[in-house]
Amino acid sequence: MLAPGTYQVLTVSTAAGADPTRVAAAIDAATGGKTQTVTRSFAVDSLPGIKQQRSTFNAIIDTTFFVAALVVALFFVLLTIERLGMYAVFKAIGASSGQLFGQVVLQAVVITVVSFVLGALLALAVASVIPPQVPLQLSAGRAIEVVVGLVVMSTLGSAISLRRVVRIDPATAIS
Repeated sequence: MLAPGTYQVLTVSTAAGADPTRVAAAIDAATGGKTQTVTRSFAVDSLPGIKQQRSTFNAIIDTTFFVAALVVALFFVLLTIERLGMYAVFKAIGASSGQLFGQVVLQAVVITVVSFVLGALLALAVASVIPPQVPLQLSAGRAIEVVVGLVVMSTLGSAISLRRVVRIDPATAIS
């Protein structure tokens, strides 16, 4: 007999082709209802401290993403401002502010997507060489969140500098 609040865990692997739900029901029936069959993920999530630990790691990941997104936005603001002379030349030869802005945003999106793909390939390469005992989880959902967030922030960073691009006076910017 176990003390209240104490649990024992038994992992059962089913034979190929066996229905895990039926196996679980048969085990619970054979013990007279004294057992409760749960999934492995439910059992892990039920361990003391796991939810708090997951919450802490998610907060760290979210904060890191937020800081990285701000850095990306600032990078594209600075990149756009650094090229004001070049944009002034384009305006002097007839490019509209809309065309310039479109090119700035396109540049931000292309650079961000290419950088993300290179980073993802590097992450996959690292994941393939680390030992299996090291817990590493790469998920498509998180990758999509990251690439969308980075594209949005790079576009916002470029858009913030739109005022400077639109206000460019070719005569004063080139001199």
